[in-house]
Amino acid sequence: MKRGTFDATQLPTQGLVDEVLKLTPFTPFQSNLESLHNHVHNAVGGDMDTARSPNDPLFFLHHANIDRLWAQWEASPQASDPPNAGDALQPSGPIISGKVSDVLSIGALGYSYG
Repeated sequence: MKRGTFDATQLPTQGLVDEVLKLTPFTPFQSNLESLHNHVHNAVGGDMDTARSPNDPLFFLHHANIDRLWAQWEASPQASDPPNAGDALQPSGPIISGKVSDVLSIGALGYSYG
């Protein structure tokens, strides 16, 4: 395939997304969600499958959808906290502070997908 060419065959199917949303505990869910995430970058091609992916406006739509899927899983019965929930957010500084557990709930951050 020519670099930069969209390839819909690499996009995850709804069935695959549904299976990932059923996974428990956190670690299998996270690694499989990351895989879905990567497939979309590769399917879109161009800047999306490089370190320059934020140059593509689809980057932001894609990452908002990954966040939405995370929130959907988080609200499900199989959700569990990540093993590093008590760790400090990185990089620590004036903009980023607190623990991983402080940012796990989108409700606590003041937004929702509804």
